[in-house]
Order: sequence, then C-alpha cells, then structure tokens
Amino acid sequence: MRIKVCGNTAIDTALAAAEAGADMLGFIMAPNTPRSLTSAQAAEITRAMPNHVELVGVFVDRPAAEVAEVAAEAGFTAVQLHGGETWVEAAELDLPVIKGARLASSTAAAALHWPPAQIVLVDSHDPGVPGGTGRTFPWEWAADLAPRYRLIVSGGLSADNVADAIRQVRPWGVDASSRLESSPGVKDPERVRAYVAAARRAEAELLEAVH
Repeated sequence: MRIKVCGNTAIDTALAAAEAGADMLGFIMAPNTPRSLTSAQAAEITRAMPNHVELVGVFVDRPAAEVAEVAAEAGFTAVQLHGGETWVEAAELDLPVIKGARLASSTAAAALHWPPAQIVLVDSHDPGVPGGTGRTFPWEWAADLAPRYRLIVSGGLSADNVADAIRQVRPWGVDASSRLESSPGVKDPERVRAYVAAARRAEAELLEAVH
C-alpha cells in the first residue's frame, strides 16, 4: 500500500516523512491556496529527497503543457490533477497521473469516469475549496471504487482514523495533510510518524487476515 503525505513546504519535515516510511510526498502547485509553492521552492525540497520516494505535484485546472513544464522545473516524478481535467488532457503528460475526485455523495462516486486501473484519489467535497478540506467523508461511498482503480483515500486522515479507512475501503493508498500539522502548512514529524505507523499496522493486519 502507498502512503502519501501531502502539502509539504519544507525540506526538514518532508525528509522526516520520507524517513518515517512515506512512499509519496505531495507539493501543492495551485496558486492562492494554502501550502502553495513556486516551482523553485518545490525544487529546493525535491532535490533533497531520497530517490525511492515519489514526488507528486498537485495541480488544479492548468493546461497540460504548463503542468509538464512546472513538473520538470520542480523535479516531480508524478502529478496529481485535482480539478476538472479530462483523461485526454492527462494522457498528454509523460508522468504518472493521479486524478483527484472530490466526492459530494455516493451518486458522485458512482458517476466517476476515469479509465480503469488508473490512480484515483478521492477526497471530501467543499464547493468553495478546490483541493483538500481536511474533513472525512463517508468511506462507504468509495468502497466500490477500490476494485476499479488504484484508489487513494484522502480527507481528514490521521493516526486516529487511517486504520479504519484502510479496513473499510481496502485502498491502494492513503493520503493525509492538514491533520499532520502543528500549524497551517507546518508538518509535525511526530504526527507524520504516527500516521505512517498506523497505516502500516492496518495494512499488515489485512495481509495477515488474507493468509
């Protein structure tokens, strides 16, 4: 299972997340949103990360050519498209793509249209917020999506509830951001370590149950 820590803004805390066992680190590239970085700021952090960690730039409704240019400048190894982007636009990119989907209802989850087996990240929905809200959503909405996609569950996750999300949805990955912070935009290494450890324990329990 992939464990993602998103909204990284500093080298020391991003490195702490990688050392804690996070597989993916997210960097917000949506201007005028919390935790947003410039490509130069992101590059300063990504250059200091270990090679085994996926470095994910998070974009909202930016042209594919612009996403590719910024991703190259910032040193990203994957991108997350968190707006109304289509698969045609995503397919123009030479990097792995995570499609973000904000679920307002079970009906919205059922209507999700993206090629099977691709990576899809589901989050809670707030019409006034283009990205993450820091709030959970009813995980049963996403349960039917897990067999269709490489599904990442996001939205208000922390050490306190990530195991419940994993048990209920059995996703390909989990993602957390604001609940891992000591203040807005500042990751707390202890909270990150606890989140990663809780996710790994839940993953081990599921694997043991299968065998």
